Amino acid sequence: MNQRFHVLFLLVLVVAALAALAGVRLFAQASAQNRRDAIVQRSVELAVGAQQWAARPSAFGGGGGAFDGVDVWRVTGQSGSGTWLEDRHTLYRVAPHPRPGYAHVTALDKALGLRVVVVLDRERVLETAIEPVAEAPVATARASRVP
Repeated sequence: MNQRFHVLFLLVLVVAALAALAGVRLFAQASAQNRRDAIVQRSVELAVGAQQWAARPSAFGGGGGAFDGVDVWRVTGQSGSGTWLEDRHTLYRVAPHPRPGYAHVTALDKALGLRVVVVLDRERVLETAIEPVAEAPVATARASRVP
């Protein structure tokens, strides 16, 4: 009976260890997906902010109907310099698109190996692309941290 108890105990121990390992793996996958979703959401929020900035008359600090001069600092209302805003592990950039009348928001997360690009005009978000990326811009391009 004692040997049977030990075998049963070892079997229960192995099953519990496998269940714990599976739970940790599922949590890590869900955490990465949640972080990816948060990056996309923040990028779309910045895109909407860029639309609002472009719609605001230039006399009130806006774009006067155009995206010329838009950047992440004007969209967020924060003070800073440089072209990238660092928010935790993600870099964000808002800039005019090469096509007149359009802008784009770029988010780079080196830890996830992810780039999100949101293209917009003054009325709607036209495209959201999520793609893998090897590395984020060099540290000298980082402008400021969000508290």
